[in-house]
Amino acid sequence: MRKLFVVLLLALCFPLFAQQNPDSAIYIPYVEGSGSGVEDNSYFTHLLEVETAARNYRAVKNPAAANYSLIGRISPYRNENFVFQLELVKNNDGSIIVQQEIIYRYFNEVHSLFPVLMLTMFSNIPERPREDPAQAPFIQVVTLPPPPPAPAVVPPRPPDHWLVLGAYGFLAPRIYTNDGTSVYFLNFGAGLTAEARFLSFLSLEAGAEITSDWILFSGESTDDFRDYVLEIPVFLKYIYNPSGSFFVGPYGGGKTTISLMGATRPPAFSWLAGFQYGTRVGPGFVFLDARYSADLGNSSVNNGFTDLEYMRYMIHIGVGYKYGFFPKERK
Repeated sequence: MRKLFVVLLLALCFPLFAQQNPDSAIYIPYVEGSGSGVEDNSYFTHLLEVETAARNYRAVKNPAAANYSLIGRISPYRNENFVFQLELVKNNDGSIIVQQEIIYRYFNEVHSLFPVLMLTMFSNIPERPREDPAQAPFIQVVTLPPPPPAPAVVPPRPPDHWLVLGAYGFLAPRIYTNDGTSVYFLNFGAGLTAEARFLSFLSLEAGAEITSDWILFSGESTDDFRDYVLEIPVFLKYIYNPSGSFFVGPYGGGKTTISLMGATRPPAFSWLAGFQYGTRVGPGFVFLDARYSADLGNSSVNNGFTDLEYMRYMIHIGVGYKYGFFPKERK
């Protein structure tokens, strides 16, 4: 590990002047000479400016604006080392107050010792005069109250609408019972809905749905009946929509079923009950719909020999999108 030699030569350690420094300015010219690289000069110049500012002095570039100067230069030294020489000069007569030297090989070796060097330099500058309180201008400090907090920005509630239209797809598992029970899970369908919201908390909703109806009686594998049906649900729905960003709505009503292929003869009416949940996405709502329904009478099919009667119990799990029209005026 290379040794770093520090030589501090104090030329004058006692005050050599009678006047005090009125403007607290130090003239710092760019460090001259050549060291281990071109960056040595800028590095030492920067350290001088930083240490001067840390001691509440102003580093200036005009010697006429300061009472003192810090003049640094770099010179080669023996064994591939270099010496940084620093002088504190009194500007009115050019006399050297303090001279110090640091011997180094690489410029970054001197960083920790530079504050010690600068402390010795500035200890030879007399204390700046303190201002006479009687002559100081009167400055009244007024403490202003803190500004009031900014009001919270509450986004406006989206408007409600008189008419809401929607489209959705759904899975409709069904249970068929006669002498036994059969379940078919993979009935799929799609539908359209129209909802009249005549009150803020209550709406009348109607739809049109097309779905498959595949019947396979338990124990009778030859009795396989496939049909497509049109279902028209109508129901009243309670709407809970406190913020306009989501809604929940239980509902109840009935529906009628029409066979589209004539393979089955469903009853005219069924009852239903369900629950909807929607959340605002864009201008409308993405909603989930869970429903249970059952026929109010028997359905029947003809197997070519006789009519087979059965009951249907239906589950409806749907997802879709609703969009409102004709916004309501706020009161």
